[in-house]
Amino acid sequence: NSEHELQLLYAMCVIRLVNGIVDVAQRARVAGSISVLAEELEWPRWFVELRHEATHQRLPTLHVLRLA
Repeated sequence: NSEHELQLLYAMCVIRLVNGIVDVAQRARVAGSISVLAEELEWPRWFVELRHEATHQRLPTLHVLRLA
């Protein structure tokens, strides 16, 4: 596997993990902010920010993704 493929795989895992955990905490009819819900669940802010970066900005480095 290339490094880029590994980045994509790790990023997908981080995104799906955070989304899955936060989905369980959704109580309102309208979806709440992922960062607010994650904070209520006492998830580390850096992990949620990593998910945001991977989803909306650019892929984090493979080193950072492996730390997650």
